[in-house]
Amino acid sequence: MHRLTKNLLIFTCLLMTCQNPSQAATIIVDNNQDLGALDGNCDLRDAILSANVNFSVDGCTAGQSGVQDLIIVTVAGPIQLESTLPVFSSMLITTGINADPVEIIAAPDRRIMRVSPNSVNDNNFTMINFKMTGGHATGEDTGGAILFTGASASLGVIELNSMIFENNQAFIGGALQFDETRADSVRIADNIFMGNSAESVGGAVSGYRLVKPGVSSFIEILRSHFENNSSEGSAGAMFLRNEEAGSAVLDDNHFINNSAANSIGALGLGAIAESQSYEINRNLFLSNQAGSDSGALQVSFASVVQVRDSLFAFNSAERGGAVTSLFDDALLRLNNSTLVHNEASLSGDNIHIFSTGRLLPARNIIAYPVNGNNCSGALRTTVQGSTSGNITDDDSCELLETVNNTLIADPLLTGTSSQPDTYPGFMPTINSPALDSTEGCSDEDLMRRNRPVDGDGDGFAFCDTGAIEAFESIDVLWSDGFGF
Repeated sequence: MHRLTKNLLIFTCLLMTCQNPSQAATIIVDNNQDLGALDGNCDLRDAILSANVNFSVDGCTAGQSGVQDLIIVTVAGPIQLESTLPVFSSMLITTGINADPVEIIAAPDRRIMRVSPNSVNDNNFTMINFKMTGGHATGEDTGGAILFTGASASLGVIELNSMIFENNQAFIGGALQFDETRADSVRIADNIFMGNSAESVGGAVSGYRLVKPGVSSFIEILRSHFENNSSEGSAGAMFLRNEEAGSAVLDDNHFINNSAANSIGALGLGAIAESQSYEINRNLFLSNQAGSDSGALQVSFASVVQVRDSLFAFNSAERGGAVTSLFDDALLRLNNSTLVHNEASLSGDNIHIFSTGRLLPARNIIAYPVNGNNCSGALRTTVQGSTSGNITDDDSCELLETVNNTLIADPLLTGTSSQPDTYPGFMPTINSPALDSTEGCSDEDLMRRNRPVDGDGDGFAFCDTGAIEAFESIDVLWSDGFGF
């Protein structure tokens, strides 16, 4: 996250508190130790306890009941913990303006924080600009860095902004676990998850019933980076199951080199009992790996997942090197996305649809399968929507061959690029059939560039097929399978 944006967020939080001084306490952390002794200094544990019990603890200002107290950490850190930090009332924990992220280091074989409110009237939690490292929930415990649990009361608003979670581990949810929190909302924005691990599910994040059912509840995971996370079971980066939230949106995230020994190299999404819809916009899935199925993305448990303007490249699994759909009529709506150079050792280098899953593709590029087999499985569709305008370079995608305006041809894309305005590459070249080929697309491509543009220079702007819009009047010629 840009420092200016982060500072604006922190400043807004401080301003809101200053405007209501009688409603919420402001507690200043001026000591980076975690002594657990009365020394007259306000350390992070003292501040959290003061906010929890609404009583002054060891030099800290007393918290206020029923409001979200503000805790400002003014020390540079690192803060080495002696045990887990308990949170059971509303609080917003942040650093000062212009501060670098303050590192919080876990105690040996302990998770860093447990958030479990005692009351539905005092249950909001926000944390901004910290780095959490080394958390370890031992045995079959969950949430190596933070465990959010609704065991005593459901949560209200949960927000994690500009956070870094690195080298945390747990049985489920290596960094974060949302255990039946039934929150009003969960928002994870501009976070980095690196090197976290789980023994069972969710190398970085796992969530079950994150938010309550209803039109006002929502899940947002925005502009976050998941890299080198792993699971000895499933879902190397993240696995979420929820029911009937008003919205669940994952926008502008990067999933890179995550892995699972079993299924789901990066991201798994599912519903509970009733259907849950998810929107995935402008996400990058690069070089994720799974031991069985779903190298990058798995859609399951009756969920409906809309993927737009996203790129899947160099992912691998036994089945469905890039994506799979399975269980209870789960539906994958795949639009304006690019699936290239993915690999499956058994079947479906790019896509595998199990007998209980569904696929509804439109305006996608599905090409360059490592083992020569783009699609496999029960490639059935639904009448709910268009399946036209796809480009695939082999005849393995049986469903795509039977729908309107599907082209079997080499899409002639550029290769990977180190240029910041073109990374990660794979845009149509001047001689590509994907160039200016459709009228239907979003307003922005994977890299948030405006679309459509006039790529072929004929004076008329049409959308390119796939996730990445070519430059106006592009003059790049295709030369080989990697666009070099």
